[in-house]
Order: sequence, then C-alpha cells, then structure tokens
Amino acid sequence: MRMNLQIWSAVAVIVIGYLVAVLYQTHHLDQQTRHLDQRINDLRSEMNHRFEDLKEWIRAEFRRMDERIDHLAGRVEKVEARLERVEGRFDKLEARFEQPATKG
Repeated sequence: MRMNLQIWSAVAVIVIGYLVAVLYQTHHLDQQTRHLDQRINDLRSEMNHRFEDLKEWIRAEFRRMDERIDHLAGRVEKVEARLERVEGRFDKLEARFEQPATKG
C-alpha cells in the first residue's frame, strides 16, 4: 500500500505540474493574443489615418491643378486675342503690298 501511495503521489505531482503549465501557457497565450490584437488594431487605425491624409493631399493637389489650369486658360485666351490682332495687322500689310504702287 505504501508503494501505491508513493506512485500515486508522484503521478499526482506530475499531473498537477502539467495542469499548472497548461494554465500558465493558456494565460500567457491569451495575453499575447490580446497584445497582438491591440497592435493590429493600432496599425489598422494608423493606416486608415494615413489613407485619409493621402486622400486629402490628392484632393488638394487636384484643386491646385484646377486653379492653375484656369489661370493658364485665361492666359491662353489673352494670347489668342493678341494673335488675332497680329494676324489682322499682317493681313492689312499683305493687302498693302498686293496693291499696285501708284506714282503721283
């Protein structure tokens, strides 16, 4: 009987050791899972923030380009008007040179 008690006590110590190890590992694994979930959530939040910043930057660049294009369109209109005036002057000069010279 004494031998049986010694064997069972040794088995009990081993089983209790395994149970404690399993409980500790489970707790540690839960902590690590929570920590990893928090890091992933933080990363997701940071990436969403960066994407929003990128969207705002792209919108601002498009607005700036639109303003620049409008400004350039106004300048092109002025240049076209000048070109029409110059072409009119050239037409007048060309008409003068085509007329026969009169001596008087």
